[in-house]
Amino acid sequence: MKLLNDGLAFLLELVSIIVLSYWGFNLSSSKLISVALAIVIPLIFIVVWWIYLAPKSSYRLEGISLIILKLLLFSIVSYALISINKTSWAIVFMILVVINLVLSYIWKTL
Repeated sequence: MKLLNDGLAFLLELVSIIVLSYWGFNLSSSKLISVALAIVIPLIFIVVWWIYLAPKSSYRLEGISLIILKLLLFSIVSYALISINKTSWAIVFMILVVINLVLSYIWKTL
């Protein structure tokens, strides 16, 4: 079960990058700006994750700080889904995030 939960965590991260890219692309009517946002927004997510949340990071947060930052980043993804009229997807996404974080906390795999 722990391996399945780790797989879910990885899937949530990948979906986040895809959603943020799609959202960034649809924020502007200018093609150049759309492409730039489709690259920059998920890149910011990746860099923040890499610095503060990646398991082998030197600056990895721990405990409640780690959980809060994950919830904040995933909430942004959920907001992006809502803003592109995918509210039901946003709800399912956040339910999966909460399940994943609760199980990770219980199993001490955060």
